[in-house]
Amino acid sequence: MRPKSYFWGIFFISLGLLLLLQDLKVLYISFADNLQLWPIVIIIFGICFLKIPRFIKSILSGIAGLIMAGFIVGIISSHGLIPGNFSVNFPDNINFDDKTYSDSLNESVSLPQPVGIILAKLNFSGGAGKYIFSDSASDKLIDIRSHEKRDNIEISSEVKDSVAEIHYESNFNNIMMKKNVRHGSRILLSGKIPWELKMDAGASKLLCDFTKNIIRKIDFDGGACSINFKIGDRSDTTLMTFDIGASALKIQIPETSACEIECETGLSSRSFPNFHLVSENVWQTENFNTSVKKVFIKISGGVSSFKVERYKIN
Repeated sequence: MRPKSYFWGIFFISLGLLLLLQDLKVLYISFADNLQLWPIVIIIFGICFLKIPRFIKSILSGIAGLIMAGFIVGIISSHGLIPGNFSVNFPDNINFDDKTYSDSLNESVSLPQPVGIILAKLNFSGGAGKYIFSDSASDKLIDIRSHEKRDNIEISSEVKDSVAEIHYESNFNNIMMKKNVRHGSRILLSGKIPWELKMDAGASKLLCDFTKNIIRKIDFDGGACSINFKIGDRSDTTLMTFDIGASALKIQIPETSACEIECETGLSSRSFPNFHLVSENVWQTENFNTSVKKVFIKISGGVSSFKVERYKIN
């Protein structure tokens, strides 16, 4: 049997089985997870052109068919085309002051703010779901409300040399899930001390309003995400770095702050109103050389949509 026959045979068998398991709610395949595997298919096809034994080519063709089937099922499920598939149940019109949404998150964890802290660092790792950063945590260092049971979230903190470091990790399994799982967190950060954020998110939606926080640095690494950041002017300098896949990214910065964008990727859609090109892949606002407060944005990776807007502070 030719290797091509193995590919199509394994492909259709795998496609049918995966669709059946998905429809029976036994298995969920994430599009973001499969998106990272697609280059393997090209590698396997390239190997098949080499002079190697036919049985090895047949095995590799079968593996390629399996990966391709999983990739297609992931695309279908991410667009909600499979009845009864996993969906994240959150309203699309949530605003940052939505108390109803906050009250629906019944798993609460908070950490007190230690005395003498001059800087806080948050290492955030979130799975598939919706995450909202908003408000100020008053007298708390951090306040978290989540749909998940406490056992599914790992939170730890340590203080060293007047710096508090917090680790948030969601152990949510986005491969085996039941229908209508509600997954996500609302996270409130202290507005009294500066923050440095290191964020890692999979197929997620993030709504981050940091206007009441002092944000010095954001380092974001993500896959297929919908991301909205709103930055205030409480920090003289804010550094934002994004390394993301096929995502929609929107950043809002205040008109009182100058901004520089360095873009090292081919974007299918980008919008920088009131910015001008100063050098290759670098854009700045007109007040960049005169403003005391500045925001630096650097982005790399494959991005489907990237937008930076400026807003007036009331």
